[in-house]
Order: sequence, then structure tokens, then C-alpha cells
Amino acid sequence: MSFKLLIVDDEPIIREGLKSTIPWDSYGMEVVDVVEDGEAALEWMENHNAIDLVLTDVRMPNMDGLQLATHLTSRFPNVKIVMISGYDEFKYAQQAIQLGVEDYLLKPVDVDELVQVVEKVAKEMEVEREKSAKHQQLNISHAMYHQVFDHTSILPDNLKAFQSLCIYPFLTMVKEYVRVTEQFSDQKVDRWQQEWMKQIHKQFLQHEWSVFSIFTTENVLLSCVVDPEQNLQPSKIIDIVKETNMPFDIVLNSTQIPLGKLHQVYPKLVRNIERIAVEEQVVTATEKILQVSPDLEWLKEQEDTFNEFIFQSNSKGLEEQTEKVFQHFLAEQYTLQQAKHVLETIIQHVVSRFDPLFDRDILVNDFTFTREVNVHVYNSFRLLEEVFIQDLMKVVHLLQRKDNKLWMIERAEHYIHSYYASDIKAHEVADVIHLSPNYFSSLFKQKTGKNFNEYLNELRVEKAKVLLEETPLKINEIADTVGFHEYKYFVDVFKRFVQMTPTKYRSWMSSKKKVN
Repeated sequence: MSFKLLIVDDEPIIREGLKSTIPWDSYGMEVVDVVEDGEAALEWMENHNAIDLVLTDVRMPNMDGLQLATHLTSRFPNVKIVMISGYDEFKYAQQAIQLGVEDYLLKPVDVDELVQVVEKVAKEMEVEREKSAKHQQLNISHAMYHQVFDHTSILPDNLKAFQSLCIYPFLTMVKEYVRVTEQFSDQKVDRWQQEWMKQIHKQFLQHEWSVFSIFTTENVLLSCVVDPEQNLQPSKIIDIVKETNMPFDIVLNSTQIPLGKLHQVYPKLVRNIERIAVEEQVVTATEKILQVSPDLEWLKEQEDTFNEFIFQSNSKGLEEQTEKVFQHFLAEQYTLQQAKHVLETIIQHVVSRFDPLFDRDILVNDFTFTREVNVHVYNSFRLLEEVFIQDLMKVVHLLQRKDNKLWMIERAEHYIHSYYASDIKAHEVADVIHLSPNYFSSLFKQKTGKNFNEYLNELRVEKAKVLLEETPLKINEIADTVGFHEYKYFVDVFKRFVQMTPTKYRSWMSSKKKVN
């Protein structure tokens, strides 16, 4: 970015000569205008106020260089002044020095000497500009921190000057952040984040926009482009961010705002991060986000299905069911946060169901979805899906530990309850849980207190009792329904467990209902 130079001299030949003789752009200078005296220079400054250096003659009509320097020093203290005089008189030089003039050259001006002076002043201005930029960066960053973390528009006295600063706020996040940084040390994450911020600033500065940024969370960079003319368009921000060639998701505010309102806008930007999962790379923030609540019946079905596949140690089934769940999320346009809530509910239900079977060294928070999952870090459906599958597989792995006899019997009982109505045998169940028939029979009796046939018959009788009470089915139909394919055998078994025949049991239950 070049420095702005104004040339002031009452002699047209000298004015034009100073303007055209020296390749000012080679020294980081841009001649914005040439004027004939101090009054014209001061008027130009008042109308434009965009000058870094004034190169002025001393002796001029209306307002001379010393008078001009006096006005500039009081009204535009940041403007540098270099004077040229045709009079080798100490009093002029002395006055110029007292006014803070950078240098004092004699006519006829030696071009090389003038270039040296300009280069020296340019270096000084560059240092001052960098120092001022760092100071402004620090102050504006502090103002942003106050707005975001203190949630207040009231800034400390030293920052109130930035209250009305017009900014265009936006967020950038790295796609699938946890995958990108999973192998990084803390130090490398810090360096990587600094490079991220540097790239954003570099691209905007190339387009001559000032931008200030702070990390509000691990994967959320809040940037504010200073937009005093209020003419920056969202499409321009998107184009500039894309020039970084970094894998960013972007959340934009819809308009420019004063910095003093950032505390109101920032929470809205953060809420809209959730929409990234079902929308494109760029999201323009809206006030309201569609709230999707899962159907409770659907949710219960998912929990039961996942439990079923875990009982079966069916990894493929778990993966396929997970894929169906995420297809549902996309179809119903769940946000990341809403999807996360459903996944947490399912995992908590699964872990609670199987917790009694885990070794005691396993803690509930050993599963990712029983802890707090940050959707700014796990910021895609694909990442959430991977972590969810990992939690499910961890449950399966823990239950498959060699000596988990209780888990084996739980699986056996689950299988029996699922297929009691068919002609199942002990060796069939033993095969399902990968045990020898003899060992299974021994272990089953040890854990349940019943042998296999006794357990199965008792279960079938309990199911038959329900059908006798609640349906008009004939006794032989009920017997067949619960797995007894010989009527007489069913009656004998039923009588042994209930101490009465099925017919008497139905009559007895019917009379009880009438009394009640």
C-alpha cells in the first residue's frame, strides 16, 4: 500500500517538475495532486484528509509553507512535512524544525538528495503505520473479545472509539476439523491456527480491506472486515475467502453492523453453524433455525434395532442401520446439533441397556457420545457418523470379551425370547453364541437356575397365559402359536407350571375380571 503525497509550490514549472521528474511509485509514493499555495493545500486536506506526506515550498503567496506547517501540525498531526526553500536562512530552518518538519531542502533541489529524504521519511512512515496497525489490531481485537465473551455493548473507555466502527462479521471453520488436526500436537494446532488467520488477513489486505480476527472456539474464527463505506457485498467476502485455498465453511451475516452490536450478531452466527451439514459451504445467517424433533416412535425403533444388532454382534447390520439414520437426518434437514442430540440419546440408551454386562473398569464416559460432542469440531455428518459407529462397535467389542459369561447368557436369553415360538433346540442356541452344547447347557443352568427346556417351556407358558387372557383363540391355536405343536404335551406342561389346565385358567381369569 503506497503513501499519499501532496506537492505545494507557487511556481507551475517546479510543481510539474517535482511531480514528473521523480518516479515516485518506485519509492512507495503516489502523487495525489499538486497545488499552488498553502491555502489550496489546506483546503485540499480538509476535503480529502487522505495525505501522508506534504512536499511544500516555503515562500508562497496567501499562505506560506511555514504557516501551512503550523496548521497541519495542529489539525493533521500524522501528516509528515518536507520543506523546500530558495533562501539559505537559518531562521526558516529553525522555524521548520520547531514545527516538526521532517527535513528542509534548498533550491535548486538535488534530486538524489530529495529521493534520500523521501526514502527516509517513507521508512519512518512504514514503521509508524505498522505500529499503528498493530495497536489498532490489538484494540479492535479487545473490543471484539468484550462483545463476544462479556456479551455487552458497553466497552471500556479506551475502546469506545470503536463502538460505531462499521464492520462486516463472518465466521470461518475448517471442514472436518477433527480429521485434519487429529495427529497435531497442541503446538502444531496453535501454529496452524495462526497460519489460518494469516491467510484470511493476507487475502483481504490484497484487496485493500482491513480485517480483524479472533478465535472464539477451537474451530471458529470470527473475522470482522472494516467497511466504512458500507459497500462490501457478501459475494466479495466469499470470493476472497476462497482465494486462501483452505477448506473453509463460511457463515456470513446478512449486513454490515457497528462493532457495538457484535454481541447481538455473534450468537446468531454461531447458531447458524449447525446448518452447514445440510447446506452448501456458505451459510447466510438467519434469525430462526428450523427446529426438528425426532418422532418418539421412530427413535424407539432405532434404539431397539441397534440393541438387536448388538445382541447379534452384527457389525454390518449396525453400519447399515447407521446409514439409514443419517439418510433420515438429511431428508428431514436436521442440523448438526439436532442430529447430535438424537445420536446421544441412542448411545445413552444402548450403554444403559448393556452397562450391567461391562467390566467394572469401563466407565460411561468412555464413549464419545456419552460425553459432550462439540459440533464445531465434529462439524459434518460424516464425522458424527464415524464417531457414532465407533461407539457402537466399542459396545460390541466390550461385550465380546472372552470371559464375559453373563453376556453370553444374555444373548442366549435374547435369542430364546425372539424365537421361542419355533422349534429351537439347545444346540442351536449354543451355536449362535459360539459355545459347545455341553458347555452352554452347564453355563445356562448355572446363570439362570434352570436347564434349557425348563426355561423355554416356562417362557412359552407365560406367553400362552397372556393369549388365554386377552384373545378368543382356541387352546390348540394358542399352543401352536407359542411353540407347542402337540396339544396334549402343551396341556401337561401348562398344568405343571400353573397348577391348572389352560381351560380352567381361562375360566378363572374371566371370572376374576367379572368380579373386578
